[in-house]
Amino acid sequence: MNSRSTWFWVALAGGLFAFIFFFERHLQKPAIGPMKILPRLTASAVTSIQILPKGKVEIRAERTNGAWRLTSPFSYPARPDRVQELLVALESLTPATSITAQELKNVPKADERYGFEPPQNTLVLRQGEDQTFIHLGYRTAPGDQLFVQVVGIGEVYVVDADLLKLIPARADDWRDPRLVDLMQIVSDRLLVTNAGKAFELQRNPTNQLWRIILPGWETRADSDKVREALTRLQDLRAIQFVSDDPKADLDSLGLQAPELSLAFAQGTNAVLQLHFGKSPTNDTGQIYARRSDENSVITVSKDALAPWRASYDVFRDRHLVTMTGPLDSIEVRAQDHFTIERGADNTWRILPGGVAADPELVDAFIRNLGDLQVSEIVKDVVTAPDLPNVGLASPSRQFTLRAAVTNAAAGITNRIIAQLDFGTNQDDRVYARRTDESSLYTVTQADLALLPSASWQLR
Repeated sequence: MNSRSTWFWVALAGGLFAFIFFFERHLQKPAIGPMKILPRLTASAVTSIQILPKGKVEIRAERTNGAWRLTSPFSYPARPDRVQELLVALESLTPATSITAQELKNVPKADERYGFEPPQNTLVLRQGEDQTFIHLGYRTAPGDQLFVQVVGIGEVYVVDADLLKLIPARADDWRDPRLVDLMQIVSDRLLVTNAGKAFELQRNPTNQLWRIILPGWETRADSDKVREALTRLQDLRAIQFVSDDPKADLDSLGLQAPELSLAFAQGTNAVLQLHFGKSPTNDTGQIYARRSDENSVITVSKDALAPWRASYDVFRDRHLVTMTGPLDSIEVRAQDHFTIERGADNTWRILPGGVAADPELVDAFIRNLGDLQVSEIVKDVVTAPDLPNVGLASPSRQFTLRAAVTNAAAGITNRIIAQLDFGTNQDDRVYARRTDESSLYTVTQADLALLPSASWQLR
């Protein structure tokens, strides 16, 4: 080969390289991702899904105000996670392969062969004004794939058969098993009726603390216990769906006059009632339950309702003081009369005199006040004539707790959080009361001894 030919081939190779580099690398179109079977479907925009299984009843779920609800074969809240899981899978559904319309012409009785005459399942999706019909046919011979057809599209797609796991075999598979979702309920009152006896729990909107209200008197509730009982209620799940008949025999289930009823309200407006009746004869660990806004009867765990089936006394706060924020002053009347007051720099001083208080001793004082618990509830309602008999007409010790409160009209004022009076000591029991409550309590002498009775104890 002569030198002229060699240079010709070198130049040609260089030209081809330049073409590949500049055109193929820089000007080629980006690769197109896998084709979606339903490219116009947006899971979050679907407002209804209908499932028509071959030879079985229709299952339909509809979304209203962001919440999914079964509307056929019965009306009941649906599990949003399971509905959404199917819709998301359909939105991203891509075929492993497909059989074109031209190829289908050469397949005798194609609809019968692939399981579309009739379909094994039909899904009907509504999105806005659009309605999409999807036929599900037979599995492929290995069984790990599935024939799918979209009405109006000439092709048959082959997709992963795992799609079938997301389609409910019966409507109960899509029922919301929760008896109640307390996150969706706005209420500040709960009326508990248990075996004909009633009490009310009311939540303070400012500090979120609960109170127990009974006819003629009220007292503080242990808010932690109330929240714990509400959490157990939130966690209740249906064990069995008994009936959806609006004319069910509620009396035989103990639900006509419920043995236990929880009525939620916001102010004077009723929000929701939960009714609980008898146990099934074959399982005393379950109990029939029903919501006032649903026809359905279910069974739930009886043990989970134990706090609500007990007396109101279970929810009473056994602490004499519930600390909801920092204190600004504590007035003490005991061996002497003094006040400890928090300054702007968070240091404490003893008044009168302005002597500095030991911060560790003050912290222990406040902590012991918060830990002080009732050893006995002597009387729910104590009257003025009762006070001299227990040494509370002129208390031997008195603690007045105050916190700063900002008021638009009055500015910053010291509000009394609690005033605790302690009276006679009998058999290691000291009578005690809060001046804002009607009840008479006792505390142990040892617990009371942890609280200072003279100003020098805090210096």
